Amino acid sequence: MDCGEGGEIVHGEFFIDGDGSGANEVILYKQGSTAVRTLADTEFLYISDIVVTCETGGDVSVYFDTDAPGKRVLKMAVAAKSGYDHQYETPLCGPKGAKLYFVGVGTNVNYIAIEGFIRSA
Repeated sequence: MDCGEGGEIVHGEFFIDGDGSGANEVILYKQGSTAVRTLADTEFLYISDIVVTCETGGDVSVYFDTDAPGKRVLKMAVAAKSGYDHQYETPLCGPKGAKLYFVGVGTNVNYIAIEGFIRSA
């Protein structure tokens, strides 16, 4: 993936085998590492790939900072023991410095993984 000048490839994920129905921050990691990568106030997160799986069927949401128009990555219903997998032809760019959150379903396994990159403003 070409992330241009100053781009840094990252992987993000959140996993819980419990109550995932609240707002859960998606943790970013440096490429090929378990080192956490914190997004600075002057950086943008671009998402190129996203995978969501839930053991229980229901509504899931992924968003930047708040679940509001213009900040949603996805908001959809998933069937039990299934998921959603999408590759963006043009990477989705979040607002500057915005953290990514995931709201899963119920009290069973909820998982999200993203691939993308970070660029400075």
